[in-house]
Amino acid sequence: MIKRVFMVVLAIIILTGVCGCMKETDEGLEKKETKKYTMEEKKEMVLEYLKDKYDEEFEGIAYTPKDWSSGGDSFFVCPKSGTRKDGFEVWGIVNKENGEYEFTDGYFGVYIRDEYEKVMRGFIDEIYSEYKIYIKTKSYGGLTQRLNRNTKISEIYMKGEKGFFDADTYIYVKQSSAEGIDIKDAAQRIASKMAENKLVGCIDIIVILDEKYDAIKLDGANRKKASSKENLVESLRLNVNTDLEIKNYAEGM
Repeated sequence: MIKRVFMVVLAIIILTGVCGCMKETDEGLEKKETKKYTMEEKKEMVLEYLKDKYDEEFEGIAYTPKDWSSGGDSFFVCPKSGTRKDGFEVWGIVNKENGEYEFTDGYFGVYIRDEYEKVMRGFIDEIYSEYKIYIKTKSYGGLTQRLNRNTKISEIYMKGEKGFFDADTYIYVKQSSAEGIDIKDAAQRIASKMAENKLVGCIDIIVILDEKYDAIKLDGANRKKASSKENLVESLRLNVNTDLEIKNYAEGM
């Protein structure tokens, strides 16, 4: 009798354990299940995500699906109120914890550009009187999502942050405006101001011949032509790295 009771209890324990394991396994499978979306569905989700986040209308320009070299799908979009130069990247990534399709974007690099240029001009105006400027801000999909419309220039930097923001500043100086000014000293002064204000990125000072200066254009492909040999007097690049150290660009980030 005792043996029979023991066998019944043992059977109940085994069955309970198996059911529990099966339940946990089912929950695990359910947790990792990922919904499949078509390309068109993903594009619509991106535009809806941006509209909800920024209360603006956007349009898609290009789409690159995930491959072995990328962490997710890449969407290139721009605000309908802007132009292609206001384009930025959005990443679409599957959350491994819940299987949801989620987004991060680089729009901050677009709408902070004018304010960033204003700050940089303040540094440059102390040295040069006549120049043209081009700011290339980072606007890729992996940009930290801590940054938003309310973020001030002084709040951008956070040491050791992944997806950090930086910007490259190209300064095209008229030759006569650079007369008597050492380009190394000028670059160092501007870079020091950047480091003091916790701004990460490169500065390029490009001195242009007087007779060529008025004709240079900084839109699209014309910007590279602006610093061609026939226009150039001298140039120098410095980098303020993520530790706020000033380096020659050749020394790396």
